[in-house]
Amino acid sequence: MPRNYYYLVSGLKEYTLDSDTKGLDTALLRDEIMEALSPKDKELLTLFCYFYDITNIINFLQGRTTRFNTLGNLSKEEVGDIVEAFRRKNNPSGIEEEESTGEKKLPGYLKKIFTAYKEGNQEDGITDDDGIRTRMAIDNALWTAYYDKATHSSNPFLKEWYAFDRDIRNISAAYTARAKWKEITPNLIGNNEITQNLAQSNANDFGLKDEFGYIDELVQILETKDILSKERKLAVLRWDKINDMTTFDYFNINMLLGYMAKLSIINRWIILDKETGREMFNKLIGELTDEKLLSKEI
Repeated sequence: MPRNYYYLVSGLKEYTLDSDTKGLDTALLRDEIMEALSPKDKELLTLFCYFYDITNIINFLQGRTTRFNTLGNLSKEEVGDIVEAFRRKNNPSGIEEEESTGEKKLPGYLKKIFTAYKEGNQEDGITDDDGIRTRMAIDNALWTAYYDKATHSSNPFLKEWYAFDRDIRNISAAYTARAKWKEITPNLIGNNEITQNLAQSNANDFGLKDEFGYIDELVQILETKDILSKERKLAVLRWDKINDMTTFDYFNINMLLGYMAKLSIINRWIILDKETGREMFNKLIGELTDEKLLSKEI
């Protein structure tokens, strides 16, 4: 039976979004939630947060070191160490050095990606013992490994949320590639029925009515010309999906993972448009203080 965190959830509503700050202290929130969790639930939250570590690593690999999401498990220094160590070992000089502190904190399924790309010849597209083909871009390989891990989790929220996130990412990438007359397949993550449809179908909805229930709504969003309006609609779609997934979760780990997912949406909007971020934060606080929620038995 899932463990309940009534007092933890009740305390989350005390956080406010101060107009004089640069944004929410998501690292503090993550740490406080993590500290209150059982060992098993800590592992789930850690897996959830590796999503943001990969985002940070890819940004650093691409030279965007000013972009750093504090919801990740790794500090900015640790991410920098990982990228620096990867670049050194990927250098033809062949100089071997000790694993960086950041590398030691990476889970095995992500370490395998870095190892394959350090040792393999990317141009030849070598497939190593773990079945990793180094022909694809390393960011695609990292995302493929992560989504495979998360969508095979025993936790229902992680499994469904990251399958949903992966599908939105793939459909959006395919829509953009098709609009620009570019090849779709290299932009897709993983290999399933949805990616196969995206690569082959000429239909406006990619023939995904049966595979992805939100396809009509998503296509309408992707057709929105105004970028901020499009981002807002995507945020609402994700927010509503979280609510649907946690309808019957009141004080357990699923509810807390949903809370963290919403915080990530808010954090992004604080960067894009602070007023919208504040509006979404107030909505989150309203949901946490809803009488229907507080009246639920533990």
